[in-house]
Amino acid sequence: MWAAQGMRPGVRAWAYGEAVAVASPALARRDRLVVRGEPARVVPLLRHALAEAGPSFRPLGEAALLEEVVRAAPELELAGHFTWMTAEKLARPRAGAPDPAQGASAGAWSIGAEAGWLEPADDPEVAALLAAAHPHSYAVPGLPGVRRWAGIRDGAGALMVDDWNAPAIAVYERLGFARRGLGVAALRR
Repeated sequence: MWAAQGMRPGVRAWAYGEAVAVASPALARRDRLVVRGEPARVVPLLRHALAEAGPSFRPLGEAALLEEVVRAAPELELAGHFTWMTAEKLARPRAGAPDPAQGASAGAWSIGAEAGWLEPADDPEVAALLAAAHPHSYAVPGLPGVRRWAGIRDGAGALMVDDWNAPAIAVYERLGFARRGLGVAALRR
């Protein structure tokens, strides 16, 4: 669903049995061809989709699937790994972890505001955070497909950002400051 981007202009999709391929231009800084399914179906589908979409599209999928696809399709080369995690529900906070709902306590941090949508005027601050915390980010303000950002600040003004770049999926683009509890606060909203 992330790759389809709401089937915006330029996005194309193919299916072969249970295998699916979605070509999405300028997705996460590159033309992506996202694949899913069994390798026996993905290989011919990927060849077909690449022939139609063009050589600028780079295959993207689960690591194990792409490793099998590359073994079966010698014309392809594994260029690297792109990973993400998904969660259907959040785990309970660890014992002793700060609780964002409790606010400040002795030796803990406090959240200065609720998580919420940022304004376009905040884009330079988001870009500066990502340049410092994650300079090779796949999403930065102004790129195609990057529609808006959510954020939260702690008592010191530190900002955590979220790139919302698909109609139904939030893709958290590297929580800017680890172990501060800001990501947990935003995710629990």
